[in-house]
Amino acid sequence: MSGYRRLYHVDGLGIGRVRAHWGLASEGAPPPTTITLSRERAWAGHPSLPSESVHAPLYRLASALVAGDVLDAGCGSGYGAGILTDAGCRVTGLDVDPTACEFARNFSGCPVVCGSLEALPFETASFDAVVAVESVEHVQDDRAMFAEIARVLRPCGHIVITTPMRGAHGMSPFHVREYLPEEITALLAAVGMLVQIDQIPDWPGTMFVQATR
Repeated sequence: MSGYRRLYHVDGLGIGRVRAHWGLASEGAPPPTTITLSRERAWAGHPSLPSESVHAPLYRLASALVAGDVLDAGCGSGYGAGILTDAGCRVTGLDVDPTACEFARNFSGCPVVCGSLEALPFETASFDAVVAVESVEHVQDDRAMFAEIARVLRPCGHIVITTPMRGAHGMSPFHVREYLPEEITALLAAVGMLVQIDQIPDWPGTMFVQATR
């Protein structure tokens, strides 16, 4: 159990594989490039951020759990798509911001599509996994978002989400909402997913969510 404290559990989904790769979270990150910081986005190379992103360790944890065709949902400047690609995944990025999409294509070398999580521009059953690092709390219609994520997932596909737990810190003015563990579990269960939620000690107040069919 070293490295994790259980918050809420519906069905076990191999969290041991994350524990086995815990060391990945403290590894060095790739050299940054330059882009302007916008709102609370972790843009590559911004002087106020360590390495290319404060969220890079979360992507490294996610990369130990996913394989095949992976959607990076809310990819921002593309540093996470690059981490997932380096882990052997075939990554497609998605972001609502056209400027971020353009930068992410150049930074990660992955295909990046501009679009909304509430209406994903992909065919049903397009991906083996969906990764959403610090993204879902920014979406207005979360029921539509989770339904769309489930729709584009292939049978036995895997979802990895990280998101702040409500009440752990002051609510960010850039977040539409923050969740309690039982709330995000109920939303994912409503679209047919089995859910496990854990917390990473180095990220107090952040839920590490795994879900599968």
